[in-house]
Amino acid sequence: MRKLITGILLFVAMAPAPALVLAQDAVKSVVIPEQVAFSNPDAMDTAIVKECALPQRMHDTLVQALNAAGIEHKSVADAQPKAGANVLQLEIASASSGGNAFTGHHKTVTVTGKLFQNGKQTAKFVATRASGGGFGAGFKGSCAVLGRCTVTLGQDIARWLAAPVDGAKLGDAR
Repeated sequence: MRKLITGILLFVAMAPAPALVLAQDAVKSVVIPEQVAFSNPDAMDTAIVKECALPQRMHDTLVQALNAAGIEHKSVADAQPKAGANVLQLEIASASSGGNAFTGHHKTVTVTGKLFQNGKQTAKFVATRASGGGFGAGFKGSCAVLGRCTVTLGQDIARWLAAPVDGAKLGDAR
C-alpha cells in the first residue's frame, strides 16, 4: 500500500502542470486613442451617441486613471499597433440607458480593448460597468450616470495595465 501511494504521489508530482493564463509585465507607458470610438454606433441608442459624448468622456476618465496609476500615456488620433511600444486600442462596444431619475437609472457601458506590444497583439479584455446613479441619482441625468460608468471603466483599465492578462473580463463583465 505504501508503494502504491508513493507511486501515485510521484506520478502527480511529475505530471505536467495545466496551462495557466499568466499576467504580463506591467505597462509603464502606453499610447491611447484621443477618443474611444463606438464599435457600431448605428446599433446604439441615438440619444446616447449624439448627446452623451462618451468617446471623449471615456478618453478623459482613462487619462485621469492612468495619471493616478502613474502610467505615462500619449493620446493619438489613430492608435495603430505600431504607434508606439505599447498601444491600447479601445472601442465602446455598447452603452444602454434604461430607467430615469424618477424610476431609477439602469445604465451600462461596455468597452473592449486590445494591447499591442511592439506591433503584436499580446492581450485583450472586455470591461463592463453598470450604474444606478449613486447618491443623489434622482438629480442626475442619463449622460451623467453613463459618465459614472466611464470613470470606473477607466480605473479598471488602468489596473489591468498593471498586470495585463489576455482574455480578461473586467468590472461587471466577470
